[in-house]
Amino acid sequence: MFKLYSSSAGSGKTYTLTKEYLKLILNGNSDTYFRHVLAVTFTNAAAAEMKERILGMLQLFALGQGQEHPMFLDILNELFPEEVNIPELLEEKKKKLVKDSGRIFTKILHSYSDFAVLTIDKFTKRLVSSFTDELGLPYNFETEVDALLLEEAVDRLLARVGREGEDALTLVLEGYFRENAMDGKGWSALSHSLQNAARDLLNEGTNEALAKLETLNVRDWLLLRKQMLGFILEKEMQLAALGEKAMRIIEDAGLGEKDFFYSTKGIYGYFRDKGRKENLWLKNPNSYVIKTIEEGKWAGSKASGGLIAQIETIQDSLTDIFAEIEEIRSAHKNRYLIYQALLPHLYNTSLLEEIRKEFKSLLREENQVHISEFNQRISEIVTAQPVPLIFERLGEKYYHILIDEFQDTSKLQFLNLLPLIENSLAYGHFNLVVGDAKQAIYRFRGGDMDLIVHLGNEQFNELYTLLGARPFLDERLYTVFQSVQKATLRTNRRSFREITTFNNDFFEFTTGLLAAENPALRLVFDENFKQEIAPQAPTGGHVEIEFLDKGQVTGDADQDPVIERTLSLVAELKEKGYHWRDFAVLCRGRKEAARLAVAFKESGIPLISEDSLLVSYAVSVRFTVALIKVLSVRDGISSRYSAIWWFWQLKHLRPPLAEDEEIIREVCQKADISFFLAYFGKMGYPVHSLFEKQPGVYELCEQICGIFDLFAEGSERDYLLRFMDVVLEFTTKKNSNPSDFLIRWEDLRNKVSIALPEGSDAVRFTTIHKSKGLEYPVVILPYCHWSFDVKPGSSIWADLTGLDYDELVVEEAMDDKVSMQIGKVNLKRELLESELGDVIREEQERTLVENLNLLYVAFTRPVQRLYVLAERQSGWNKTKLISYLFYEYLNRPEKPVWEEDKMQYVLSEGLKNDGEDRKEGKPEMTIEMKLLESHGITTTLAVQSSR
Repeated sequence: MFKLYSSSAGSGKTYTLTKEYLKLILNGNSDTYFRHVLAVTFTNAAAAEMKERILGMLQLFALGQGQEHPMFLDILNELFPEEVNIPELLEEKKKKLVKDSGRIFTKILHSYSDFAVLTIDKFTKRLVSSFTDELGLPYNFETEVDALLLEEAVDRLLARVGREGEDALTLVLEGYFRENAMDGKGWSALSHSLQNAARDLLNEGTNEALAKLETLNVRDWLLLRKQMLGFILEKEMQLAALGEKAMRIIEDAGLGEKDFFYSTKGIYGYFRDKGRKENLWLKNPNSYVIKTIEEGKWAGSKASGGLIAQIETIQDSLTDIFAEIEEIRSAHKNRYLIYQALLPHLYNTSLLEEIRKEFKSLLREENQVHISEFNQRISEIVTAQPVPLIFERLGEKYYHILIDEFQDTSKLQFLNLLPLIENSLAYGHFNLVVGDAKQAIYRFRGGDMDLIVHLGNEQFNELYTLLGARPFLDERLYTVFQSVQKATLRTNRRSFREITTFNNDFFEFTTGLLAAENPALRLVFDENFKQEIAPQAPTGGHVEIEFLDKGQVTGDADQDPVIERTLSLVAELKEKGYHWRDFAVLCRGRKEAARLAVAFKESGIPLISEDSLLVSYAVSVRFTVALIKVLSVRDGISSRYSAIWWFWQLKHLRPPLAEDEEIIREVCQKADISFFLAYFGKMGYPVHSLFEKQPGVYELCEQICGIFDLFAEGSERDYLLRFMDVVLEFTTKKNSNPSDFLIRWEDLRNKVSIALPEGSDAVRFTTIHKSKGLEYPVVILPYCHWSFDVKPGSSIWADLTGLDYDELVVEEAMDDKVSMQIGKVNLKRELLESELGDVIREEQERTLVENLNLLYVAFTRPVQRLYVLAERQSGWNKTKLISYLFYEYLNRPEKPVWEEDKMQYVLSEGLKNDGEDRKEGKPEMTIEMKLLESHGITTTLAVQSSR
């Protein structure tokens, strides 16, 4: 059986997964049956939560305390449906479940490495590690997650310019540089542009596209660019020449712009623009021009009889020129526009393969494999063999495959799991997939919502086409489709009744509003999307939509009504009895979240944000890094001043006073480092010992921590410990040179963070993406007026195989031809009428669906209260902004509540006492570390020479 659960938000997905996993291992033929069950999730947090749930339930059952627990009763009823109606047999089965739970719980703890509940990346890593020979990998490879080596790969590519045998590459980079220079960018901008383009190499879609372009070399790309530019210039010159010809005829006849119908807005302006190379392609002839050609309205209203006669002598010639211009435009406009969309990306695309070669070379030198390669390498093997060697052992080991968050699975990930699933189904084993197309918001990471949509709607052909024509794919998909059993988890067990009702109504209305132009919306928000309300769901939920005026900058003050209203909302609800930890402020992007977090911090409200969890956020870490810089660059005035400044922040909780500034400036500007050492020595910190030897960076950090007693700073201990982990990892993998570590730290400082402190009483600031799977008593959604249209300047890969254009073909030696089968194009509305129109429309539709999914995820996070803050639009003309959907919803015919001057709409009033009835989270647990000592290695360990 291949059971496909469509699981709406808050409907008990984790409960269902845990229950199904427990049913399998409790009904297995041994206490170690858990070794044959593979549960795949997509985040470390989700994997940890599921492990905790499974072990927690087993322990509860084993102690006999969970016999009335709903999960225990569900498992009992589903495993023994007949016995539950016979009291004697029921008691016997209960005792059996209790004993089995205890034994299995112990077995899992003793064989924890066989407890296969893990992320898909960890599973893939484990898989790859077992088959290094087949995959052509070094036996002791390391997994690289960051993209730091990509930057080095770009540098190595640029270093090849001008070398012998690199003529074609040099020409490409020279052309690329000139193009940047014309835009006012320097050589450094070229490196930055290439690095941005190179990040696409870590994207599954880009690698799939590049595979179709591998027959093209650098010289081919140069020729393709030359051919496209040649076509564009040729057609522009043809149109311009015809426009100039028409203008000469007009001038020779002694006529001017005012002699023609509607002057420069009419036929005269049409020819003038073409002669000036303006509006050659995009601007079609307007109504005045059409009237001139079709109705013969050539002369202006004030033209005299002589001028009219003069116009009549040339109008046939002008009509012929007009027809010739429009014939060229009609025949070649689409090709012209497609080439214009392709050209900005040709240099990047032509160099991607070269960057990839350098990147792979660097990985081999470092004995590393980037995590983005794993799925691709496995796919190359499993899709080519009927019984893939790589899964030969795993197919025997794992009988059951359980996949969580299936809507976030990529095509390659599904393809690589498919042989395992097929093998399991062939033996009649149970398999499970859980997902929700409405929560598919990770397309930028490769997640493909179409997988669950096609499976759920039994669209075999569509899924086969999506995955691509591969060997044995049809057989494997047929096995899956033959075994699919669909089920739906629709009951919302998270939110108060009013919030669930609002979500049902809002997304039903929005789907009806937009689905006519975006039919894919109906596949996601289908007839079954509405959630049911649990009988025990409490009432009194609060839903509020508020429109705010656009912020203004007055003098030096930036007045943002959204920030002010968010602060006031939190203050109001705090007075009603809510704790700080009950609030979550969810934003579309990190910038908005960071801006709000700064305002809350300045107001003295405790908060947790992505920035506040960064290790580099801690003052103790900043001070340590600053001091390492002083040691590495001993004549660095700025690094000395930075170290002293952070020292004051660390030990005095404030910047240096004005009277101290002069002393600090003098200390820092002295060439002799001894003055800097003496400054700290006078305060009882003997930093001179750091300069007497040249310790490795880890020992150096330990000595700094010891001298300044940094671990005593309790609020920053977590940050400092995480920083020491980073230092140790660098020392183990790279070297112990402090200067090299500082270079590495510049790349890591905005990435390394500590785990979210459990139970911390602070307001959460995060993005909607990061909030997925979580719940909060109160959710505030500020800046809820983002666009659901494609971003200006964005681009996609477009299939070009259907275009019969000579400029896309390169003639090779021996009469061979290679063509550009796929290309990256800018998303422009002008392309909608071209052969790429379907690609553009599909991307617009996907962007809409993804943004509505984001809104759905945000709206389903709250338990009790939802506040939506959006910018008021002037006129409310039809626009592709999320806020416009709220306006339309409030204006809906069946229940209009919109008032032109009204800004605040309380759609459901929350209970006055819901601060007391609040759903409590986990109690805060504190473990106090009274002593944490740090010693330098040299004080405890010494190696004596035997000489």
